[in-house]
Amino acid sequence: EKGSLTMRQFVSSTETTQQSAYRIMFSGWERWEAERKRRLIQEIEKFDNVTSEGDATKVTHLVSGALMKTPKTIVAFMNGAKIMLPAWVDACLEAGAVVDEDPFLWTTRGVETLNKMQRELVRAIANADSGLRPWEGKKVCLLMAKDHPHGEAFKQILVAAGAKLQTLA
Repeated sequence: EKGSLTMRQFVSSTETTQQSAYRIMFSGWERWEAERKRRLIQEIEKFDNVTSEGDATKVTHLVSGALMKTPKTIVAFMNGAKIMLPAWVDACLEAGAVVDEDPFLWTTRGVETLNKMQRELVRAIANADSGLRPWEGKKVCLLMAKDHPHGEAFKQILVAAGAKLQTLA
């Protein structure tokens, strides 16, 4: 019948409407900050529109304590996530609601306060935000040990950057 949904369409539309607007991941925190990180996660998840997300390809916001070159961080921003300073979560908790992200983006922090690695990441994030996909349309064969611990993350990074992964025949 015209206008009715199939079961698959119904499930898909239901999942879409129930998905949180803010799917947050935390990364790049020092061990000594573990308790603060745990508390921030616990408190921010109390908001109706916020959930923790374990898949870096699906996060909308990655809260990074130190902005480190980790697979999670790279996969997240290459897939469109906003990379946030921890102060954003603090501001949300203080306001009792999610606040504007712009003042709390790592890319808005003064470059003079960043180390070399952080400056490189901020530049890469800005390039991704502007739509630059350095591997767009390029065929790439990723050669590494089958059980490499970061193999899947490397694949996700390349795909997010526009690469077409090839397999050896």
